[in-house]
Amino acid sequence: STGTLLLTVAAGKTVEFLREHQVTIVVQNPAAEQNPPVVLISVSGVIACARPSEQGRVLACPASVSIAPAPMTTVGTLLSAKVVPFPLVTSESHMCRYAECPHSRVVSAENFITVTFKTPTDLPAGTVLTISGLVGAPAAANVVATLGNINRLSAGTAVSLAANCSCITEACTCEHLFSGIPPSATVSLQVKHRCNSLGMGDAVGDYVRVKAGFTGFWETGSSLTAVDQTCMDQCGRSHTLFPTAADVSSLVNEKGMLYVSVASSAVVDFCGDGELLREETTLSWTSVTNSLIETPAQVLSSGKATVQVPFGHVFKAGKTLTITVPVRNAPSANPAGVSLHLSAGGAATFFPFFA
Repeated sequence: STGTLLLTVAAGKTVEFLREHQVTIVVQNPAAEQNPPVVLISVSGVIACARPSEQGRVLACPASVSIAPAPMTTVGTLLSAKVVPFPLVTSESHMCRYAECPHSRVVSAENFITVTFKTPTDLPAGTVLTISGLVGAPAAANVVATLGNINRLSAGTAVSLAANCSCITEACTCEHLFSGIPPSATVSLQVKHRCNSLGMGDAVGDYVRVKAGFTGFWETGSSLTAVDQTCMDQCGRSHTLFPTAADVSSLVNEKGMLYVSVASSAVVDFCGDGELLREETTLSWTSVTNSLIETPAQVLSSGKATVQVPFGHVFKAGKTLTITVPVRNAPSANPAGVSLHLSAGGAATFFPFFA
């Protein structure tokens, strides 16, 4: 509780001089945001000499050691945590798994508690979700929880939307409005333009710029890949603008729509067919399979129910999600009811979310 970790060198072992040693420990972040602390390391010890002599001969005993505390160099963020609220949490209780079922008020009767929530960040496999506040819950029990609208990572098929555009005027812009995009999908953007459509090239200030979004446009220009020599005088070929497809998931609006524009400063038609820009814009993603799965859970006598996101699944941010857990009524009536709380935390890092 003092924030100090004490390690003792085992009997017969030695921490050697000028040799690199590594110690790995697992700690849990606090429940409040904090800056990374300064971590100190020190060494001290009085070494007892059990056999100072043997048959009249003085033996060389290890000397006592004392090394003053020194700050350690931390790589990355150490012990940094933040509290983020769930944007939506509601709960209801029914005597079966359907909303039409009433709640059973019978003492010790089994009801199904369904917590509906949205998470501000993805909750990957291994995340432990805890429903607390089950005052008067009976003895601990292993139960089966149902997780609704959870994503299977290995499921889904590749989907793409493509749009073509050409310009016959100088310094023109092509615009596209894509729709039908799943808001929770990871969406990639790629743009190809016809070779030589850059006019005279970067040396004289020509450019191709891509914008995406509706407000606060994401824009790129300098990060586009340069046109190489194999593209020169090849009007039948296209040049790929991005080295790797750009992730534009955060720019898709709540209606599943995305605006994309491609602008060129070209004023010369090198291909001689009246087009100063010809481009193809492609959006791609993997279709999301929403699952309803059952997984082991625990109802604890402390008034908590815990369930872990299973391997190969993830609760995606922004989606309406559900957890249904069977819980028996308390052995005595509680007309006032209870207030439930939902929190989520991982094994390696701990992010509590409170409702």
